[in-house]
Amino acid sequence: MSRSASVPSGVFRKMIEILSSLRQTRGVEEFARLLLERIGEIVPAQTLIYGISTTAAEGMSRSETHVCRHLPEAGWDEYSLRSWRIDPVRAAAMKGRMDGMVLRSSDYLTWPALRDTQYYSDFLKPFDIAHYAAVCLPAKRGIAAFGLHRPAGAGFSDGEMEAMRVFAPLLADAYSQCEIKEQALTAKEASEFRLTKRQGEIAGLVAKGLPNRQVARKLCITEQTVKDHLRLIYRKMGVNTRCAMTRKMLASPAAD
Repeated sequence: MSRSASVPSGVFRKMIEILSSLRQTRGVEEFARLLLERIGEIVPAQTLIYGISTTAAEGMSRSETHVCRHLPEAGWDEYSLRSWRIDPVRAAAMKGRMDGMVLRSSDYLTWPALRDTQYYSDFLKPFDIAHYAAVCLPAKRGIAAFGLHRPAGAGFSDGEMEAMRVFAPLLADAYSQCEIKEQALTAKEASEFRLTKRQGEIAGLVAKGLPNRQVARKLCITEQTVKDHLRLIYRKMGVNTRCAMTRKMLASPAAD
């Protein structure tokens, strides 16, 4: 893997180190959490967020699987429940109007234009965000976007954007491999315990420690639907609690 002349050798070594760690992850959410934790070693950011934007068969879009870092819970709620729908970067990515996989807000909107958007008033301003950049990767279900945020007076430089452009295709390959690995693990677990695909997804999220409310939000279903699925999962696995279900999944050969 050769280094781009435009990226300092120390930064490139850091990219390779991070990629090596990312390739050890067993699912896209674990991948996302690790990347949000470490991408600041390449391009510092005040807050970070990750989500997958998908397009349903009827043409309607939705956003799911949000992970954030350093963002208050109120900000996480605002974005995941409402503001993702009016995110200009997400809209550009979904409509294929991006130049490559990396962009920053100042390349698409002037500061006055951004300040006049509902996205700014509802999400950016309340959480002290004036500049944001994104790395958008192709995903099996749509577009996987990693957003980096900074306050006023701390825009993203051309050098930082170039570093992300070099990093993006390497990330895309690692992310794709992680999706394949996660799909294979989910299929093994579902086969062993005779779970449906949706039940496997729910069991996996619950095993990671997520409460029903967050599972419902990530999968765009109701909390009651999560509870109904869990009852069936417990019955199929012969358990009565979340802890027992998690222990059985971890003891399964599919988890090796």
